[in-house]
Amino acid sequence: MNNKTISISIIVPVYNVQKYLKHCINSILSQSFKDFELILVNDASPDNSLKIMEEYAKNDNRITIINKEKNEGVDAARFSGLTVARGEYIMFVDSDDWIVPEALLKMYNCAKETDADVVYTAGVNRVLDRCGLIKTKRKCSVTGLITNPDLFNKYYLSFFGVNILSVSLWGKLYKKKLIDRVSVKPSRYTVGEDLYFNMLLFPHCNSIYVLNTIVYNYRAGSGTTSSIKPSYEKAESFMQSMLNLFYVKKELIEKYKYDSAWKYSLIEMKNVLRTFINMLILSKEKFENIVSEVKRITEEPCYEYVRDYYTKNPSADKFVIALVENNADVMIDVILIQIKKDRWKYLIKRLLFNIIVFL
Repeated sequence: MNNKTISISIIVPVYNVQKYLKHCINSILSQSFKDFELILVNDASPDNSLKIMEEYAKNDNRITIINKEKNEGVDAARFSGLTVARGEYIMFVDSDDWIVPEALLKMYNCAKETDADVVYTAGVNRVLDRCGLIKTKRKCSVTGLITNPDLFNKYYLSFFGVNILSVSLWGKLYKKKLIDRVSVKPSRYTVGEDLYFNMLLFPHCNSIYVLNTIVYNYRAGSGTTSSIKPSYEKAESFMQSMLNLFYVKKELIEKYKYDSAWKYSLIEMKNVLRTFINMLILSKEKFENIVSEVKRITEEPCYEYVRDYYTKNPSADKFVIALVENNADVMIDVILIQIKKDRWKYLIKRLLFNIIVFL
């Protein structure tokens, strides 16, 4: 195996994306910056993704394929890529997304000029899958070089429910030495794995740089995202991952004496509970089972903290009042009413979307 250090290792976890994989790979191989390796991790994909990867690897020696026999999820796949990465910097790209031709050049030059531990893109183009239209441009509210102590004091809040910096793994350039030093392990969470990784890494950063440009295209509504349809099992998995993350956040708040993040974590978990109940209702599970499950979850220590916060900081929100009173039936009723209101909005949006697609 070639052990020569290169500038950038790009890691792409691959699962069931044969429809989009060529677009992703082509966007990487056509970069104006050439000193990189592309590590494609086949996470036991059942489609033709592996065959597509092998065809590309025949014609470009910068490509390495890791072929996993067992599907372990995107988190584990990324870490499999890290074990063989030789780059000075690491970039993660999801296999249904793509990057602009100047992405690596701009990010690498910025990293070398500023010595930032992580280079962020200023935002992301959120692209509609079926017609390729840019739906939204999500832009970061800050750009430029951010260093400690401001970096930690003001921006670590991003990982505790405050929307400042992006918490995703993709669309960033990381110093590999930083990742190696912190030695983050796979979380095995079904949601929030990006947040977990960055939340543990961030306190060890001395500086980051946010480019005032968008270089990453995120495909909304693709096979990998639209497959997350409501089900009882997915609701359970979502809730457990969010509870796990909450307890990790609590430990980090205590470790770093980052008390300003506590209230935001509690507010976030109130919103997580709303989402969880919404998912349970849409899964069409029996009502008595939903009530039972909501009662079980709200007995978690996490929600004792949330109730205590809202007892001291009262709200007129009916859901919050029911949460403080630990009344599962009323909480569910509030979400049911909201679902009925939102249903018509959704139908109208869907109709307009279909009109755009078929014009």
